[in-house]
Amino acid sequence: MSRTRLIYHSFFTDEDLAEIPPLSRLAAIALLTVADRDGRVEYRPKRLRVELFPYDDVVEIEAIVADLVAAKWIDVYAADGRQVIQIRNFVKFQRIHPREAKGTLPPPPEPQGKPKANPRRAKERPQADKGHAIPRASASASASASASASASTSTSTSGSGGQKLSTGGDEKAFEKNSQLPTPSAASDLRSRIEALADSKRIRLVAGERVA
Repeated sequence: MSRTRLIYHSFFTDEDLAEIPPLSRLAAIALLTVADRDGRVEYRPKRLRVELFPYDDVVEIEAIVADLVAAKWIDVYAADGRQVIQIRNFVKFQRIHPREAKGTLPPPPEPQGKPKANPRRAKERPQADKGHAIPRASASASASASASASASTSTSTSGSGGQKLSTGGDEKAFEKNSQLPTPSAASDLRSRIEALADSKRIRLVAGERVA
């Protein structure tokens, strides 16, 4: 079935096509009119010769197809037990009528060794390595635990003489601050207070005890 196709002037100036015989270049144009909407033609040499050159009996279709492959105009492949011709860049340069029937020929097989894309892995978002970064939920829980531990260990107590002692984790400092004054130190402190009272530098209020 022949179809209406477009031919551009760049076809006639193509350097690869210029290397093949004029009859092969004519066959390249004729292939456009018999290809389906995907640019594919079933490769059956006898039938193809009748479609492209119905009045020429001496045409060798096999040689013409080889010329077009060498000129990078077509590709020939086998799929589903059929030989198929694929015109390169066909869809790019042709305007397909929306009512044109869909093609029935199989597409070219995928190149061997090419890994297939996994749709499930493609949907997963890659997680960047943050040096074993803690997730937000874990970080919040860790911060809460640290705050609770700090609050429980930073309680303050009052010692003798009105001194406040802190248990911030330094056991040596706690033991040093928690020592009570010795009797000799208390006597010395009382003597100083009485001396200041005698010199009238301080005033002792009745009912208060110095020591």
